[in-house]
Amino acid sequence: MTATTEGTWEVSSPIPLNHGHFLPSALTTSSRRRLLAVEIHTQPAGKVCYVRISYPGVGKATTIKGTSKILDGAFSSVDFVKKNVEGKSKTLDGALSSVDGFVKKNVEKARNNHFDDDDVLAAYQETSSISTNAEGWHPRYKVPLRIFNIVEKKKRSVVIKYMGAKKSAYREFVFESDSAMSDFCTVIERNKALMTERLKSRVESALGTDIMLQKDEKLTLLIDICSGINLPCTDKIKNSDPYVVVRWNRKKIHKTDYMKTTLNPIWTLRKKSLFLWTVDALELFQSEEGLMFEVKDYDMIGGKDSMGAFEVDARTLYTSNGERLEYALKPLLGQPDYNTGKIFIRVRRATEYDIDFIMKHDRETKEVSAVGSGGEKLKNMITGTAEGIVGTARVTSKKVKEGPDAGSMIYLVRPGPDPKHKDSTTWLTKEKIEEEVMHESIEWTDIGSGHLGKIFVEILSCDGLPNMDAVGVGSVKAQVLNNKTDAFISLVYEDCAARTDIIDNCLSPRWLPWSKRAFIFHTMHTSSPLFLGVFDFDRGFVNRHDQIGRVTIDLSNFYPGTTYLLEYNLFRDANFGPREAKFGTVKIRLRMELANERTLLLSNMSLPFSVNVNEGSKKEFDVIKQTVEGAVNPRKFSVVSRRLEDTSLYFVCELIRSSVCSCFLRKFREPHRRTVTNVRSFIFVLTCNLLVACF
Repeated sequence: MTATTEGTWEVSSPIPLNHGHFLPSALTTSSRRRLLAVEIHTQPAGKVCYVRISYPGVGKATTIKGTSKILDGAFSSVDFVKKNVEGKSKTLDGALSSVDGFVKKNVEKARNNHFDDDDVLAAYQETSSISTNAEGWHPRYKVPLRIFNIVEKKKRSVVIKYMGAKKSAYREFVFESDSAMSDFCTVIERNKALMTERLKSRVESALGTDIMLQKDEKLTLLIDICSGINLPCTDKIKNSDPYVVVRWNRKKIHKTDYMKTTLNPIWTLRKKSLFLWTVDALELFQSEEGLMFEVKDYDMIGGKDSMGAFEVDARTLYTSNGERLEYALKPLLGQPDYNTGKIFIRVRRATEYDIDFIMKHDRETKEVSAVGSGGEKLKNMITGTAEGIVGTARVTSKKVKEGPDAGSMIYLVRPGPDPKHKDSTTWLTKEKIEEEVMHESIEWTDIGSGHLGKIFVEILSCDGLPNMDAVGVGSVKAQVLNNKTDAFISLVYEDCAARTDIIDNCLSPRWLPWSKRAFIFHTMHTSSPLFLGVFDFDRGFVNRHDQIGRVTIDLSNFYPGTTYLLEYNLFRDANFGPREAKFGTVKIRLRMELANERTLLLSNMSLPFSVNVNEGSKKEFDVIKQTVEGAVNPRKFSVVSRRLEDTSLYFVCELIRSSVCSCFLRKFREPHRRTVTNVRSFIFVLTCNLLVACF
């Protein structure tokens, strides 16, 4: 989109100091100031007006003498003024002393900071491929007129205030003449007066004729940063480590994690690809810029190199419905143009489920990341007793004070209320919870690759679980605040595994119909058992999820088309004691459906085949392994090693006997051999027998 230039002025600007201030022009000569070009641009139809500030490009003449000379000139100006008015009055002497101290203090800061100018303006680098214009100026900043204000007019100069989001900065522009300064102020004031009309025109143009905004309409968007391809390589030694920063009105609202050494990254939920963004619909269309996505290269030491950026306009954000959007990267002003790289994103309106899911995920992520600050907390993370996780108590029951249920106890529904009826299902009585548990499940997880039939399994409840989070040794244990078992159930059937939601701090958990508790398994062979394992969820990098108990269900004992309500005692392992039911019970609802009874009967004539269950993390693999094999690993104590321990003497004697016999047999056949040769033969044969026995 081509912009119209309303005026260009070459100005000089005094030295910027810390905290948004500057060295006044009265204390510097024209040769000791920076040269700038200030342009006022309006886009077609006058919808947007902004001020572009440019620095001298390559080959452009400049009057800057160098940093050290500028600072020396500032001190010389102060000394000159002091020399001419010294002794005239005590008031002037005091003023000069203050000026002298101010200049020395701030100029020394500027000397140490090497003129890191325009902190406020740093956020206003525009996405453009412009490098140097025809006049030899290098465009650097694109400042919206709304934050550009003239606060003071002087002779041939004006004081400008940049209004940033958190702080403001002041600069002085010195013009060549009074008329140039007057023309500049006139153009600024005229465009300021037109800002309201331009805002209205910009909104009408963006909305078009097909979008009608509701009064006080709020948008909650689910934005997914999917992937990138052919990103530029900014590192000389290795590939880039890209991550994405998202800004709205120059304010950062989201940042993904970086992907290590790749030019074709794929961001996932763990890498913060998804985020929610709530914005007022009218404010979205009133904004002069869209939602900016900048791709950077992560470097542990040094700056984060910009790889490019792109903007998504308000209309696209408002109308998108999850389709894949592709954007090419463009360089920010002052950054190299790599002329490569694309980013793919998705945008749509967030549903209630999206909001609950993202908020729950963010909350869990913050809980885990909060543990890692400080040595003691890191130690607690490893041991699974982190402060803020174990030691955080929340109210899980209370007594009703008013209404028809006054005086009765109500309990907090876990892991959460029904998303469609939050108000009425957040707190329920015990009787109501038991009633809700028996209702039909709402969401079913369909998994498996078989075709003979389907197994419908619903996890309803557990009772009498031991407190796996109690602190102590042996039988002497104590509960820490409200820290109890955080139960979940793992299910393994043939080639697939699944798990329920986690019910935290409860020894008798109940899984309600809207929670993740219902599963459909597809059958490959009729003799395949169903394994259930009850575990205590533990956070931390090292800790495993503690197994409470397990049960193996032989599905060949059930009739198809019949719904069974089953309750099993939990044991650590099926083959090892103790067998008393001290690990609690689990209640499930089960039903079988067969596709064809004849096919099922014929499948019994073939032997069951082995299948693989794949899992990405060691922690989750241990859960599946213990669900199938139990907590006691029979392979830990090898039968072969025990037998060798019991019969080691027998094997040694047998080896020696066979070796001696072989040597004497050779001596009988070859009597001319010497005794030394027989001893060597004995040793050789014994060694060979030992090697054969070992392998």
